[in-house]
Amino acid sequence: MKYTHSILAAITSLFLVISCGPSDKTQTTSSGFNYAIVHDASGSKANPGDFVYFELDIKDDKGKILQSVRDQPRMPVEQVPAEGETPQGQNVQIALKEALGAVSVGDTVSIIIPTDSLPPSPAMKDMVYIEYLIDIKEILSEEDYNARLAKENEEAQAKMAGAKARESEVASMIASTLDSYKKGTLKDIQKTPEGLEYVIHEKGSGPKLEHGKTLTAQYYGVLKSDGSMFDNSFSRGQGYPFALGTGAVIQGWHVGFANLSKGDKATLFIPYALAYGEAGRPGIPAKSDLVFYVEVE
Repeated sequence: MKYTHSILAAITSLFLVISCGPSDKTQTTSSGFNYAIVHDASGSKANPGDFVYFELDIKDDKGKILQSVRDQPRMPVEQVPAEGETPQGQNVQIALKEALGAVSVGDTVSIIIPTDSLPPSPAMKDMVYIEYLIDIKEILSEEDYNARLAKENEEAQAKMAGAKARESEVASMIASTLDSYKKGTLKDIQKTPEGLEYVIHEKGSGPKLEHGKTLTAQYYGVLKSDGSMFDNSFSRGQGYPFALGTGAVIQGWHVGFANLSKGDKATLFIPYALAYGEAGRPGIPAKSDLVFYVEVE
């Protein structure tokens, strides 16, 4: 790992800011990454082999949140390395696994990852480091984790079967919605400044979706021209996760989902400029306006 003078200076400066008490000390993992427990709940520490559940924000070197992973159907989890085990994975994952051996439930941990230790990325070309700010939510033994995993897998299989069973129902519904739209009889259509139209069929009870936070959505996509389906998640039984506003999906999704809340069921009418543009893509002709029925899980 390369550390330039400027990187070391920036990291030192950061930890002078976040180190605010005797329990908030900068530490170094065995692979050379700096971390600090910025809030110490003083509970029982994780043991080797334990599984640690957490939520996190990923920030740039100016404190701006690049991505927030919170309030997800499945919380991120990592296993603390066993005694003598060398963690495997990318640098971020290695640093995370090593730091988790020093945490307890309720702790907040800051891990600094110099950008020159990561694969090159245009999005990080002007950043010296990124920060993972991690809140520890739960710690399970390997036995308890395996029992929970078995239960979650059983529930996931049932949910998947339910989604697959709804595919034909959803296909009929979006066909009817598109027909009403073309006839001008579809009610409660809203329009964004970007030219995207949407209608909320059923309002959810969850919070409004936020930029940078990961959400999961079921979707059924058709061409606006003739209603032919080009892709849908119901056939797979699994929703699609993505971080809102980060460029991970077409611009029309970022624009559309920014107007939705968790639990909403809606249809998005996306002009081609906010979809795949003048070129199109395999299965989607050039200049194709798209229609998506979506459910925010």
